Amino acid sequence: MREAADATRHRTLYSGWMPPGMGPQPGEEGELRCESWVPQAAVLAHPNTKAFVSHCGATSLNEAIFHQVPMIALPFFHDQRFNGKKLVEIGAATACLMKDTFDPAEARAAIAEALTSPRVRKTMKQLSDQIKACCGLEKVTKEAEKLIQESKL
Repeated sequence: MREAADATRHRTLYSGWMPPGMGPQPGEEGELRCESWVPQAAVLAHPNTKAFVSHCGATSLNEAIFHQVPMIALPFFHDQRFNGKKLVEIGAATACLMKDTFDPAEARAAIAEALTSPRVRKTMKQLSDQIKACCGLEKVTKEAEKLIQESKL
């Protein structure tokens, strides 16, 4: 992934475990920053976040869609593989890369497309608008308030 990220000439934030020696070394200059953990929702909400390489867990894909950040799927197992393929199918992700056949050139192409594709941006906006229209938190809050009021009777 480092090879793919370096080729984009964009600053890249990697969050998660990385084998020793694979990430930037102390004092090394470059566009790749590695962290063991980041506040993902805050990163995705940041206006400078332009694309998201994700394992495609449910929370990750919902946060990316909510914040309209184009995705590159890199699933590891189970539902993530289904989610990644479905994201590509609906136009929210530019590729579904598999870890056992990972190809840096394919990743570079997927990242480049995610950074430049008006089609993907349009899809993400449409999906985000749909999620926001559901007003999930508002509905849950109203239902909770209703139950609290009913319990006081």
